Amino acid sequence: MGNVVKAYPDVLCLCPDEQILRVCGVLLECGIEAYSIAKMIEMCPAILGVPVDEHLLPILDYFEGELDISLDDIGDMLRHYPG
Repeated sequence: MGNVVKAYPDVLCLCPDEQILRVCGVLLECGIEAYSIAKMIEMCPAILGVPVDEHLLPILDYFEGELDISLDDIGDMLRHYPG
């Protein structure tokens, strides 16, 4: 976690319940395992600051609904390209 704070000090300003846990929850719903989420955060700590309701969920809805991509496939994409 120290590397995350060094790379993305703004993480200290994020609300754990309203932001960090929500982002992690969405990633878990995409089939990403907890250990992979930790690796993703180390690779791209800014992912923790992505607005869930305004950005993350609409994108997932678009991929699922309009592009017919399953949540598991979306999870695979996010795992490989978290940024």
